[in-house]
Amino acid sequence: MTWEHFYEQYEGWSKDELLCHVRNLADAGPWDKVADVAGTVDEKDVGDALVRRCLALGSAPDFGDVPEFYFEVGDEALGELLEAAMRAGRRVTADEVVDFAGMVDLDLATRLFRYAIGRGVRFSAQQRDDLDGLVEDDALEAAATRSGSGRRAAQEVQTRLAARPAPIVRGDGRGVACPKCGSTDVRVVAEGLMPFDGLRGLDVLGVGTEDWSRLYRCQRCGHSWEEWA
Repeated sequence: MTWEHFYEQYEGWSKDELLCHVRNLADAGPWDKVADVAGTVDEKDVGDALVRRCLALGSAPDFGDVPEFYFEVGDEALGELLEAAMRAGRRVTADEVVDFAGMVDLDLATRLFRYAIGRGVRFSAQQRDDLDGLVEDDALEAAATRSGSGRRAAQEVQTRLAARPAPIVRGDGRGVACPKCGSTDVRVVAEGLMPFDGLRGLDVLGVGTEDWSRLYRCQRCGHSWEEWA
């Protein structure tokens, strides 16, 4: 089946029919149209299958195409899109790396960061700060050393690392485990007063519009989640 035929007909098919036709695609469509289909169908397993079929057919997205899939495919398929963009040598920006690093695991985020550095992408001190805890320390340190006078940049990294919250483990009074893999190798990557969102935003008692929030990241699987005090 051609992409053109698939794109014209897909809205009338059941989920099983969609999966069948995706497997039989003979060519890949433009990535913005692929994202349109994934978003319209709103079934992550269909979105995953469609992305993987297009990749198998030799198509590779630009990094700018990837955010369109944030909520349409699973974590593994999202990672495969980034891997394909790297293999194809696509151009990436520092801001894109910062955004992607918060969506994928430590290993892929670090490889993406090194890929950008290898292509001459420069990261500001603020961007490196944003990546703290999301990419490996030695990669950040190498980037900081490149960014300015070596001694001052290295000192900046050491200061930032020293200020980073220590890992939380069971038995310290706050026992936190990753809800995805169960690991207790969990780190606080951000905390502070955050605006209410969702139902919290109703503020029906008139007690304020902020609450204490802590952002955790699992060092084993890379999963991130937020908890409110």
